[in-house]
Amino acid sequence: MDPRNPSTLKAEKIQLKKDYAFCMCLHYTLGKETADKLWAEDISRGVLIDIADLYEENSHLDSIALEASERIVPSTYSDHENKKAVVFRCLQFYQSRELDRFVKSMK
Repeated sequence: MDPRNPSTLKAEKIQLKKDYAFCMCLHYTLGKETADKLWAEDISRGVLIDIADLYEENSHLDSIALEASERIVPSTYSDHENKKAVVFRCLQFYQSRELDRFVKSMK
């Protein structure tokens, strides 16, 4: 049994779920080819699944991350060349009340 405070453990689990959701927002927004290259070099997604024991919960987090990703649209400023602010928008999602509520409602 972990001797740490249960509320601390719960807060850590919530944070790890949010971290995973951020990774998945990047994954979905960048597209399969770019995301595959990223995950070939960066093991963060797998590490988060392992340390947060997200094997059964990751599909729920994937769903909300996909929804957030679908709301990220290309910039309308002409000098931005129709590109997306991927990291910025995924960070906004990561820091959102929407994600906080969703993660806290999970077991």
